[in-house]
Amino acid sequence: MIFRTRREMLKLMSVAPFLSPAFKDVFAENAAPIKRLVIMMRFNGAPTESWFPNSWGDFGNSCLASLNDQKIKSRLIVMKGMTNKFVEKGDDSHQWGAPSAWAARNKGEEGISLDQYIVNNMNFRTARRSLLLGAYSRNNQITQTFFKGNGSEADIIDDPYKAINSLFGSFTPPTSSDSGSVEGPNAVLMLARKKSILDALTFDLNRMSNNLVGAEKEKLQAHLSLVRSSELNLNASVGEIKKDLSMCSKLSAPANQFDIADLNLLPQIVRVHIDLITMAMACDLSRVFVLQMLNCYTNVGSGNQVIPWCDGNIERDKETTYKRYSPVDKDDPRIVTSLHQYHHADAGTDERIIYKKINTTYASLFGELMKKLDNVPDGNGTLLDNSISVLGSEYGGNSSAGNDHSAKNVPYLIGGGGGGFLKTNQMMDAKDSSHTQLLGTLLEYFGLDDGSGEKTKGFGNRARGLSYASLAGLKK
Repeated sequence: MIFRTRREMLKLMSVAPFLSPAFKDVFAENAAPIKRLVIMMRFNGAPTESWFPNSWGDFGNSCLASLNDQKIKSRLIVMKGMTNKFVEKGDDSHQWGAPSAWAARNKGEEGISLDQYIVNNMNFRTARRSLLLGAYSRNNQITQTFFKGNGSEADIIDDPYKAINSLFGSFTPPTSSDSGSVEGPNAVLMLARKKSILDALTFDLNRMSNNLVGAEKEKLQAHLSLVRSSELNLNASVGEIKKDLSMCSKLSAPANQFDIADLNLLPQIVRVHIDLITMAMACDLSRVFVLQMLNCYTNVGSGNQVIPWCDGNIERDKETTYKRYSPVDKDDPRIVTSLHQYHHADAGTDERIIYKKINTTYASLFGELMKKLDNVPDGNGTLLDNSISVLGSEYGGNSSAGNDHSAKNVPYLIGGGGGGFLKTNQMMDAKDSSHTQLLGTLLEYFGLDDGSGEKTKGFGNRARGLSYASLAGLKK
């Protein structure tokens, strides 16, 4: 079966003015871009005085200096003023921040993280429902961040060799003769999009029908029959829609295997995972991705450990001649004993400089992800244009006190336009909005909510009274 033309549809409907715009969209020739999400997670906030640029035109000496490329900035959003209202001041921010960051739940509660909630509620016909990757992301109960539907920790693959081989080991790239012969993701997306519009029309028509009688009611019932017939046509035509996998190729693991226990190699491992995410998108093997870097305690790097990607040196920095982080008194020197201590650095200390360099590395890697996605054509744009990537954290920061793991100013970066869903090229002030509203915005992007936060009450801890309504300033 094939669709009637838009002209035929409007004629059959007696050119009803209240229906024609919606049906014009239903039978549009071009399907919306496939919806894809990358969650890139780092921890321990950021030194706010050096994370945020002075202005959109002056990234200057900030941690985001590497993103000062107009081609990238035009698809970038820097979030200010976002607050994780689950976080309590002080040490509890680790234990409350990690589970609340993406699952919006309190410590010890069962819940599901956003990534898994999305794939549980979307009919993705892909090889993997989601792909969760990590770099030195070894977790324990108080640092868990991503959760399955039963509240247990989601499985994260730290080893890029294992990840690549599990996804591409027996994978055969499609040939040109395959491009139109299978039921593709564009078809599934188009079906879901058109069905959602038809559902809305059915609801409105039924509601109007209750207030009509006689010939007017009969006319409206005829329109309802047309809507139901259109839905049957949609089901019958799904297999006829093509998908474009022209940029898909088989990804091979690097020649030299990484030691995933070597903290020095974190950036290199992340880069391999970025390559994997990019190609998995191009091949439509998955649409929801997680890339976790370290975990919230990051008690690693102890001993005589040099960490070149942030200029850290544990052996050097525990010496008494070094400016220590947040000493309580002279008998409590708080010497550096692992990478984690750099995140507690007060303003004016040498450790604060390393804290900045740690965050500079995170921002730079996020920029590399954006550039990789932008190099792959997709529909009328690129993978970057037609997806959303988020670099997040579990809490914010303070401009002076390192031990004050503030809930405020959570350092989010958002890359990609989501196929025109997001208003990019801006530094947005969320004005103390709950981070749950960012999560709600992403749910709306996937069509799981209408922007009110009311349709997804199965996600997050609603007993806190926080808003899950999307952030209007983020959307076009």
